[in-house]
Amino acid sequence: MKNKNSNPKIFITTNGCIRRAFDLARLKKYFTLNNCTLVKSPKKANYLILITCSVKQNKEQESLRLIKKYKKYSGELIVAGCLPDIAPAKFKAQFAGRYFTSKNLAAVDSLFPDFKIKLADVPRDPMFATSSPFKDPFKIRLAKKIKNLIQPTPPPSHAYLTIGVGCTGNCSYCSVHKSFEPFQSKPLKECCAEYQKLIDSGYRSFTIMSPDTGSYGIDMHSSLPELLDKFAEMNKGLDIKWYVIDLKPCWILKYKDEFIKHLQADRIHHLLVPIQSASPRLLRLMHRYDKIDNIAETLKEFKKIKPDLELRTHMMIGFPSETEQDFSTTLDFVASIPFNHADLLKYYDASGTKSSQMTDKVPDKVAIQRIRQAVKFLKAHDINYDCDDI
Repeated sequence: MKNKNSNPKIFITTNGCIRRAFDLARLKKYFTLNNCTLVKSPKKANYLILITCSVKQNKEQESLRLIKKYKKYSGELIVAGCLPDIAPAKFKAQFAGRYFTSKNLAAVDSLFPDFKIKLADVPRDPMFATSSPFKDPFKIRLAKKIKNLIQPTPPPSHAYLTIGVGCTGNCSYCSVHKSFEPFQSKPLKECCAEYQKLIDSGYRSFTIMSPDTGSYGIDMHSSLPELLDKFAEMNKGLDIKWYVIDLKPCWILKYKDEFIKHLQADRIHHLLVPIQSASPRLLRLMHRYDKIDNIAETLKEFKKIKPDLELRTHMMIGFPSETEQDFSTTLDFVASIPFNHADLLKYYDASGTKSSQMTDKVPDKVAIQRIRQAVKFLKAHDINYDCDDI
């Protein structure tokens, strides 16, 4: 570490998703334990740590703009996050300084070799919020909530419980997996100990999450249903709500009976099931599960069992060769379930993806027009939405 002073001042920020907010919280604790002073202004910092996000095209562009912005300050800029792995050529064209990535967060130790406390000594603590982020109509962007998530623990309410890292998928459009650590489920005992500690602290609402939540346990002779059953045993009659996110559609089919059991017991209150498209042809091109009728049947059954179940999904608009019929089919599918909320994602050619090599691209102008149509459609069907592309 450059000897700028014995107690360096650190400015650290992110433009990222909830997972980067986890990184931010952990790194703040890391720097604090090593006698650094966290400052709110980049002007006062010896080191500026920017945790970037590239999950979508607009986030990638924003990350590059922030690098340009923070390079102007006198302190040394160190870039972290997923940008260097997801868009390496663009990143290197913009930045020649020191960096570390999300999938190798511990590399921060090599940048600050004099620190006595290493990142491995700093646990990945749960995140907290003053209320469930899925209770409102989603009109507040998650990025605006991150500030609240990283502050000292608020009165017991909602906790984010990460049960693993990495993803087993191979979606043709996805470059985000490049920034993930290898797939690994958090040990069952560790998840249960963390869950019990949170219950004992008064938490009664939990987001259960990982980049690939449904795959939990496949690497250690366990499963997501086993984990949920363990959690249910620990509830001991308490009124506890689960918000299970990032479930590939194939897992709700595989574990249909187990999900029904927890829906009937009024434990599961929210499911995020990203469908991306309701066109079987496009789903095959995306390398995703394409039995869309089976997905519809299962989700409708879930809704029948628990009418107030909150269902959220992702819709990718403008994937190569998407037709007007493909687009309309997806809209009709979302309304038929019905979902409570849809995240609209405009397709773009992410670096190094298989879909970027496909021909028959949908013009950007057409994709934006379809997004506007989707917004109008969702409003008409009283379905909440998020979209950063218009």
